[in-house]
Amino acid sequence: MGVRQQLDQAQTIAESAFRALHEKLESGVLFLPIQKELRADPHPYYRRLRERDPVHRSRLAGGWMLSREHSQYKRGCPITGPMTIPG
Repeated sequence: MGVRQQLDQAQTIAESAFRALHEKLESGVLFLPIQKELRADPHPYYRRLRERDPVHRSRLAGGWMLSREHSQYKRGCPITGPMTIPG
């Protein structure tokens, strides 16, 4: 592996670590489904997610995670309008 590739890899790792830290500081929860503990028993994690941040923005996954039914969010927001679920 060349120096350029090593630098690119280090930059990717640093950016991912920054996004993870930002997510954890912003919401108190880090959604990282590849964690061994989460895969082994996800229930405590999802309970904590519902309590702390039920509409969670996952910076690492690049999207939003709803941890319970939120009928008020289906109506939409005054700025963006109704939420649509693809598929």
